[in-house]
Amino acid sequence: MHCDNCGSEVDEKDVYCGNCGHRIEKQTEVIDHTHDTDEFIDVTPDRSEEDVFTSANASANGTDNTSASSNQSGGYNQNGTYNGAGRTTTPPPVYKPKLANSSATVSLVCGILSLLGVFTLITAIIGLTSSKKAMQLISTGEYDGESFAKAGKICSTIGLIFGILQIIWFVLYIGLMVVAILAE
Repeated sequence: MHCDNCGSEVDEKDVYCGNCGHRIEKQTEVIDHTHDTDEFIDVTPDRSEEDVFTSANASANGTDNTSASSNQSGGYNQNGTYNGAGRTTTPPPVYKPKLANSSATVSLVCGILSLLGVFTLITAIIGLTSSKKAMQLISTGEYDGESFAKAGKICSTIGLIFGILQIIWFVLYIGLMVVAILAE
């Protein structure tokens, strides 16, 4: 068998010419199966040998044919880049959906409950701590729910202020009642 490019003799198992580095086109054998239908013979060339082209063949020539040979076949290289259409590009990024952030939801619910006056101080404190935990999880980049965490923080802060004002009002009310009782 001879190389189509330079004419030098090559072995039938070679994928590339040892002289010029040109890819050897395998000659497919035509088999007549009209008489033998029970047997199937695969005559396609072995694809596992396509990437066997070594730098030794290129250095024997004094040329570097590795990029040309890798661009001919297309596909992913060992370093993760994609060879196709004569250029090397990186593969497209893989979409990874973000995880649900239950701390952000807890923060928002507790913030709303604190605004409604349901255990105002307790729900406000739970809402603020949940909001802080949610923002820490969001900063890792794996979790979603930033808007819930921010809204929960705002509602919990307002609920905390309302709770503190309720305690001050209650203390003042009791104080005024005690003064009124003592004044009589």
